[in-house]
Amino acid sequence: MELQQLRCFAAVASELHFARAAEKLHMAQQAVSFQIKQLESELGVKLFERTTRKVSLTMAGEAFLDEVKHIFVHLERGVDEARRADRGERGRLVVGYVHPMSYGVLPDAVKRFRNRHPDVKVVLLESSPAELETKLLAGEVDVAFNIKAIGQNGLPAYEWRTLSIEPMTVAVPQSHPLAGGHEVKLKDLSDEPFVLVNRQGNALLHDCFLYLCRQAGFTPRIVQETANDQLALGLVSSEMGIAVVFACLNKLYNDRVAYLPLVEPRFEFEFAIYWRRGHSLALVDHFIDAALRNGDGAQGHA
Repeated sequence: MELQQLRCFAAVASELHFARAAEKLHMAQQAVSFQIKQLESELGVKLFERTTRKVSLTMAGEAFLDEVKHIFVHLERGVDEARRADRGERGRLVVGYVHPMSYGVLPDAVKRFRNRHPDVKVVLLESSPAELETKLLAGEVDVAFNIKAIGQNGLPAYEWRTLSIEPMTVAVPQSHPLAGGHEVKLKDLSDEPFVLVNRQGNALLHDCFLYLCRQAGFTPRIVQETANDQLALGLVSSEMGIAVVFACLNKLYNDRVAYLPLVEPRFEFEFAIYWRRGHSLALVDHFIDAALRNGDGAQGHA
């Protein structure tokens, strides 16, 4: 059974006249008659009573027409849904992110996107920065919220836009002597016990921190490594040590943790949104637009 046969049947059933049905379909009358005969042969029933004076539906034809109408309704709906998906108005979008970006830029972007595209299912996938880049290039995520060092370049297979420049701050327990201060220099922390996110959690942050400590003339005394910043701050709140964390986390544990700007040296990262170069998903473009509504952003590529 072919769609053309159903179209011919519906037209003849509507017009009850083969010539008018053929004109409506922009087909030859003989072609319409052939399609109807083929359909009746496949179904094994007679759909029309034909005389020289009139055409009428048989009982089988009337029953079949009711179902064919439903078929065309579903077909029209399917065409509309396919076009909506092509325009990025529905579908499924996988958004990868690193943990610190779940405190601000990610929730805001997802909210703006969902307000504009409520029929799109957004799937969030947390990963480390290195894993996230791999998943993006492998097509496991469609768009990624990741962290990059200022001026850092990467692979030519993706593009990015900067969402914000994120400074690092020093988190200390409220009982710590530095808690009442306004800022701190890294060299002044040489004797402090540090809680540090491990390389699996954030290799970029881990390695940059160790490099800056060496530049400041000391090797940090690391008492505990954790999988992410939130766990590190939990340990700071329990007075295990101090930590250097992204400023966007500065509201966590603020009854037990004090946050001080790190002023010498300045320690900053770019929070950016990444996507595969040459992608064909309209949903990705819509999501990028929603993310950039948070600010002007700076065009970039890697």
